[in-house]
Amino acid sequence: MSDASLPKLDRHVPKPGIWLFWAMFYVAIVPLNWLLTKLGRRPLLVSLMNRSQMGCKHAEVSRGYEPTRHDVFVSTFAKSGTNWMMQIAHQVSFRGEGDYEHIHDVVCWPDMGPKSTRRMSIPLDDTRVRAASPSHLRVIVSSRTTRTRQAQPK
Repeated sequence: MSDASLPKLDRHVPKPGIWLFWAMFYVAIVPLNWLLTKLGRRPLLVSLMNRSQMGCKHAEVSRGYEPTRHDVFVSTFAKSGTNWMMQIAHQVSFRGEGDYEHIHDVVCWPDMGPKSTRRMSIPLDDTRVRAASPSHLRVIVSSRTTRTRQAQPK
């Protein structure tokens, strides 16, 4: 399998953007969160994280997708080795010969989060990885376990 057949995604984030995010976080959001907690209000960070997670509508990202017998779903609990499980599933589908620069170049994660971060994962309709796989399996990661259980393969 050649590296040319697999997609390579641009994950470059400009340094001023990182500095601006961290400055805003530590100068504004953290003190405001502390103040709201002391006043007995719902912490701002919890509200922001909930809103961010709810912004990813499963129906929106899987529109037009039909599962096939070639799709392997990886669904793990948070902070319990999702990237490791993606690598294991990818190596199984490539029979131990899987080669990639970054795991998200070869594993589809449609409900990764907000639209701004979805560019860091290959889309559901990209078939290059499945075509390059000797077993013709495609690994899809989902954090929506109830949704993936409802999917019926063709």
